[in-house]
Amino acid sequence: MTYSTVLLDPPWRFGNTASRAAAENHYPTLSIGQIAQLPLDQWAAPSAHCYLWTTDAHLKNALELMELWDFDFKQTLVWVKTTLGGKLNIGMGNYFRHAHELVLFGVRGKCPALVKNLPSVFWAARGHHSAKPDVLQEM
Repeated sequence: MTYSTVLLDPPWRFGNTASRAAAENHYPTLSIGQIAQLPLDQWAAPSAHCYLWTTDAHLKNALELMELWDFDFKQTLVWVKTTLGGKLNIGMGNYFRHAHELVLFGVRGKCPALVKNLPSVFWAARGHHSAKPDVLQEM
């Protein structure tokens, strides 16, 4: 069975493991090579949309993976992280403190958008480490 929409949130491996926020302290991670081996050919239909969660640190890798999986990158979506009260939730970072996360959107084959009035930015409260908001799936 294949799907016309694939939403991926790979367990990216980071080089910085000393921080309390290191991914390895919360769940097992995969190398870029292991993520590249995910069976997208079996999951995604010949005409499909791909939503790929990534961080700035893995942006180049995510773009390369999307191409490897035969998706034509179209644009990014940005999750602006907030507190439950709606204020900007500023996290950690090596250069700038992160208050957002990226989703790459790509298309394989002929798979037009059904809705064409959705914004490229969405605000949602930050949850547990690496938990993603339901807003994207609702969109």
